[in-house]
Amino acid sequence: MTATPRMDTAADVLRWRVHPARERIVAAVFALAIILVMAFLASSIMQSLGWGLLAAAVPVLALRRFFLPSEFLIDAEGVTASTLWTRRQYRWDKIRRFLCDAQGGYLSTRRNGSSLDLFRGIHLVFGNNREAVVCRIQGHLREETAA
Repeated sequence: MTATPRMDTAADVLRWRVHPARERIVAAVFALAIILVMAFLASSIMQSLGWGLLAAAVPVLALRRFFLPSEFLIDAEGVTASTLWTRRQYRWDKIRRFLCDAQGGYLSTRRNGSSLDLFRGIHLVFGNNREAVVCRIQGHLREETAA
């Protein structure tokens, strides 16, 4: 994924935007084709346009982080993740755990993993600036644990 990081060193801000569907056109077209086929089948089998619309809406909503762009911000106050409909922000003093892999990371307000993780943290997509994001997050978390 291509991310466009912007760094404002005066304010110690790292900003980036990712749009996975735009970066993976073939996967996006394939996913949309499957969704449309499911919608057509649901509409035909149930003989109702409403069921077809529902069959299309559910997977599109489930895959909204893939189809829609996401913006991320790391600053001295904390981390913010924004999409078209949502904006989640957590302060550094509330973040207790950071997990990451090659594609992204997860910041949680809980020290230990649980079924509440879905509601108690932020999932970050790194794009092409994984090292800068991981370094920045780890630096802020070390500062918080030292304080």
